[in-house]
Amino acid sequence: MSYVVRILYVGGSSAQQSLLQRIQEKAANNFIGYRLYTLLWQGEVDNLDTLVEKLSYRRFSRKVYTKALQHLKERDLIIDDSGKWKLTPAGEQLRQKVEDMTDEYFYAPWESLSVEDMQALETLLRKLTEELGKKRNMRCP
Repeated sequence: MSYVVRILYVGGSSAQQSLLQRIQEKAANNFIGYRLYTLLWQGEVDNLDTLVEKLSYRRFSRKVYTKALQHLKERDLIIDDSGKWKLTPAGEQLRQKVEDMTDEYFYAPWESLSVEDMQALETLLRKLTEELGKKRNMRCP
């Protein structure tokens, strides 16, 4: 849960908390679905229990993970093979397309910048990193 949502959740009325919970769960379906899809593709999880354990730091309910799995299954991206989830051929094909597009478009934003723009961006990113480091008691790389 994001920092802002946590503040609102803690300080809000029960109606606000309920609304935020529903918004969080809806957003989580997309995030968790894609995250699960990636974890399955990488071979890091293969069932609901390992998913819940692997992503426990996210603090989503088991219900959210179950909905995400169901959504992926409905899209024919994963199948349940005797309690073990795995990507379907269509799921494998889509994941490869995502990887190919990531490779193709990764440098596009940077290629459009001049040398001066890149230097300015680097300066701003270093400043941002330093400020975040101060707030989190971290060192700047």
